[in-house]
Amino acid sequence: MTVIETEYTLKLPRTSFTPGTYTFVSDNAGKITHALSVDGPGVRDARTKDIPAGHSATVTVTLAKGTYDVYCPVDSHRQMGMNQHIRVG
Repeated sequence: MTVIETEYTLKLPRTSFTPGTYTFVSDNAGKITHALSVDGPGVRDARTKDIPAGHSATVTVTLAKGTYDVYCPVDSHRQMGMNQHIRVG
């Protein structure tokens, strides 16, 4: 599952999932450093390392039924719009 990160948006190919284990590939297509974090039922602050512009990193999580936040944890990027909600179920 590839997530495209730019200033200041996240683009996911979908926001609805069935329960299971997923690897999110965060592709930093922006000009500054980003990262990717996932929080939700049973998952707390699973995240990539900081990702320089033009690079990518992965985070693997097991998603149970519920709602999750997928966001950039760098500085105030989340508050600036780099936050998506996904539903599992």
